[in-house]
Amino acid sequence: MRSTDGVVWPYTPTINVSYSASYSGASPTHSNYVQQSYNSSSVDQITVVGQFTANTPEEASYLLAVLWFLKSATKSFFGQDQSPSRGTPPPVLRFSGHGPMMFNSLPVVITNHTQDFEPSVDYIEARVPTSMNINISLAPVISRKRQTEFSLKDYSAGKLIGSPRGIGGTP
Repeated sequence: MRSTDGVVWPYTPTINVSYSASYSGASPTHSNYVQQSYNSSSVDQITVVGQFTANTPEEASYLLAVLWFLKSATKSFFGQDQSPSRGTPPPVLRFSGHGPMMFNSLPVVITNHTQDFEPSVDYIEARVPTSMNINISLAPVISRKRQTEFSLKDYSAGKLIGSPRGIGGTP
């Protein structure tokens, strides 16, 4: 089985990212319009959806490893764990895709993942489907220190592209 140091999609996945600005509305008495006040901005869920195939024993082993990794990356340390100690949350991972100008080692946690086991797909000897879609929902995790290093002026001028101050390229 190949070592990838993480999940590598064998086919280009669909990546959806959502950005939000939150406002609170105040309704002055006898007014026809709500007055909007800005609260905050956020990078919401990043969803990665793509296909994996298992047409050889090697591909099947890799698919099983991906499934096991995803299940493991959504669990905290518990029970018999000593190091890291029990109660340590799931790991913060790094998401990269489409080069340094887009998703450049963005710190994320997996909030959800689903696998589609289609009934019309054949199974290989390793008992995995020969074709499977995997959906992963990621939430960016930006430290307070990193947030204070951000500059909207520099960001909007493109000066933070590929920079650690750009917080992983995407925000």
